[in-house]
Amino acid sequence: GWVLIQIEEGNYLLREPHKNSSPENFPRGSRLEITWGGWSPILKKDYTFFQTWEGKEMELLLQGKEGSFSVSTPDGQKVSYRGSLRLSWQDGGVYLVNIVEREDYLKGVVPIEMSNSWAEDGLEALKAQAVAARTYMVRKTKYNPIITDSPDYDQAYLGKNVEGKATLAVEATRGEILVDSLTYEPID
Repeated sequence: GWVLIQIEEGNYLLREPHKNSSPENFPRGSRLEITWGGWSPILKKDYTFFQTWEGKEMELLLQGKEGSFSVSTPDGQKVSYRGSLRLSWQDGGVYLVNIVEREDYLKGVVPIEMSNSWAEDGLEALKAQAVAARTYMVRKTKYNPIITDSPDYDQAYLGKNVEGKATLAVEATRGEILVDSLTYEPID
């Protein structure tokens, strides 16, 4: 397998948290390819030669407020994300975790759980979905900061690829959640 990560907007730093090396500047247009086949991953930064990756974790840290990157996979998927990225080598594969602001996360949830097309005549329904998705996120992340992108386990999430008019519903309900009237905890 392999994965290709490309910086689309903004400036990033590429660093390995458990190494004593300095972070590398990773500006717009930079590429990181990771492949594996055997016992260890191999990576290529921009257009250099492939090299064995000795570490277990790497981070692409957004510098500033705005930035995005894309992740391409062998099956032809290419998804764009906001925020930062944590990559870790586990069980013979690379795991990717998108670290994103909560409201930006919801911009990638609401239109995939419903549809941007609802914004024309059903903005109130999208607002209800935004509040429900935010409530789920707050409840879920109270004890574990990670939410999967699978609707089978958590909420569907497709990053910037699905952003559109449903963003209006996320922004219109910013910070609103539903709580139990007795415990004041987010509802399940």
